[in-house]
Amino acid sequence: MTLHEAIIQVLKSANRTLTTQQIAEELNRNKIYQKSDGSEITEFQIYSRTRRYPDLFVRDDNSIKLKGDKNIEKIIIENFKKFEGQHVFELNNLNIFTGANNSGKSTLFKAISLFSYGLERGDFPTISLFDDNAGEFDSLVNNYSTEKNFKIGFFIALGEKRIPFKVLYEFVENEYADGSGDKDTGTAKFSKFEVLDINDNVFLGAYDSYKFVITEDNIEYDGDFMRCEYPFRTPSEGSESSMLMMKFNIELLEEHIESFTSTDYSELISHIKTISGKHNNWWSEYFREDNYNYSLIGLTFNELIKNILDDPYCGIGDFRTKKAIHEGNEKDEEIWQEYTRLRDRLNYRGFIKDVFYPLLDSIESGLEFFRKKNFTYITFQNFDNRLIIKNQSNSYLFSMFPIKNESNKLNKFVKESLALFGIDGYVELKSYLNTALAINLVSGLTGADQQTELANKNESASSYSPFEYFEQNYKNNPRQNITDLGKGTSNLIGLILKVFSVFYEVEKEMSNDKAIKQVEQKKIRQKLILIEEPEAFLHPDWQSKLADFFIYCLKYNEKNDVKFLIETHSEYLTRKFQFLAATKRIEPSNITINYFNSLKYITKGNKHVKEIRIDNDGSLSDEFGSGFFDEATNIKFDLLRLKNHQNN
Repeated sequence: MTLHEAIIQVLKSANRTLTTQQIAEELNRNKIYQKSDGSEITEFQIYSRTRRYPDLFVRDDNSIKLKGDKNIEKIIIENFKKFEGQHVFELNNLNIFTGANNSGKSTLFKAISLFSYGLERGDFPTISLFDDNAGEFDSLVNNYSTEKNFKIGFFIALGEKRIPFKVLYEFVENEYADGSGDKDTGTAKFSKFEVLDINDNVFLGAYDSYKFVITEDNIEYDGDFMRCEYPFRTPSEGSESSMLMMKFNIELLEEHIESFTSTDYSELISHIKTISGKHNNWWSEYFREDNYNYSLIGLTFNELIKNILDDPYCGIGDFRTKKAIHEGNEKDEEIWQEYTRLRDRLNYRGFIKDVFYPLLDSIESGLEFFRKKNFTYITFQNFDNRLIIKNQSNSYLFSMFPIKNESNKLNKFVKESLALFGIDGYVELKSYLNTALAINLVSGLTGADQQTELANKNESASSYSPFEYFEQNYKNNPRQNITDLGKGTSNLIGLILKVFSVFYEVEKEMSNDKAIKQVEQKKIRQKLILIEEPEAFLHPDWQSKLADFFIYCLKYNEKNDVKFLIETHSEYLTRKFQFLAATKRIEPSNITINYFNSLKYITKGNKHVKEIRIDNDGSLSDEFGSGFFDEATNIKFDLLRLKNHQNN
């Protein structure tokens, strides 16, 4: 076991942030790692080793914690486009999105893209909708929603017990900064994020002060809420205002705090109860507007944590204390000293590191998935030109050239994938000055396979790269440019190449990240591959064989967490998945079908989206809507009735 592996075990066992001294002491006690000379492990060694692995550890001075899991299992959208209310999509290995036209099947794809684009500008983003080709704000809000906002989020698991919570970001229409009150229809502005339990009780909330609306339901003290700017009493109201307000639900904090830390913070919680409002929430303020140019844009969770530790608005002080410190008087220094003594006695900074840190880190890990755009969107690929000029949409094709000379993986993947469709061939890529390429389908490989086997034993062949090896062996085989193939075949080749480019990217990250590879035994790289109608222009036989291809992909990349989200109208693809599950080619639990009902058929008993599972015998856990599996049968009966009518 290496030192950083041992540090990870200690941090996982503690399930909280530890100092370098605490880690060193624990390792010297449990002896799971020992130095070759038998001497004790020092704080400096812990500091140095964790510094070398920023992908594994988060460091703050001498405090160390593990980086959170960046994988997400569920995505949430609410009041977004076709979706009225909240909808949760669980991410399985294979996710089928099917159903009626114009029912919202691609909406989840658009939400993921929009949220990811927004997070490029910080963790409290204002999203430029036109830049992301999303349209005006009103077009994103569900037509039937009474709320003029939409929400996007995900699930996280908190604490040692891995308790599930929702994280929901709310976006509202922005206003121009000139004070006119006019709406900027081309932007969606961060309004709040909330961490909610499975019963939708808010555990933690963070709110843009400028967008917060005071109501009787959220005001924390008795007063005329119509005249209030803040839900809690604060001397900063209207003067040196904060831009972000946060609240903790004290009841839920008491319920879950043991999942975060074994340290006793009962005295601190008892104190904040005395300063909480009538809804039992502890409110605090951050980011003074004059220090941050009156805007949350560009600010991050790291800056929020620093601000929380700096405690600019005396978060655990009562109103009298806050007012005295905020306004300043001859007793200002005395009151400030009294407050700092209170803060030290209640171990405020320890509480922030033990509870706030892991909570915000879990949210940050979820955001990192979107921020790093760990997804690839594959649509129909139209190859019209014999020479393909490099652009943003086809850059993945040009990335194939360094791959083809590194190993035989590309050839093997393409060859085996095409074979699933009965194509005896592989794909040849020809580069022209690194700015254009040609794609050829080389066929008739079976007869040359024996020669390839002999060539592999030939010493002279060692001068070839793996790809050149392939080309040399099949140089006399028939070739067809991709433009000479049917649209279905050419699109299929593009799909195969693009999927492989994602797999290669993941494998490359893994090989470069040796620290993570050594330590983690589970799947550690999550990617989503979003595919829009892969069956386009394909014969029904090939549509069904797409199921074989996707299962082959899962097995090919089983070491990593690559999930497929497939939007399709193909009955044949869906039926084949049922057959493959029944014949044990894939575990039924790895497939989820999301059936989207037409909006006109949505009732209380008929959901917009039905989650359908495939049972062990291949049967479905629920019925599809009308017009899918039954359409061919309906037409047959219509023809039969017409024939009977004509005969009579």
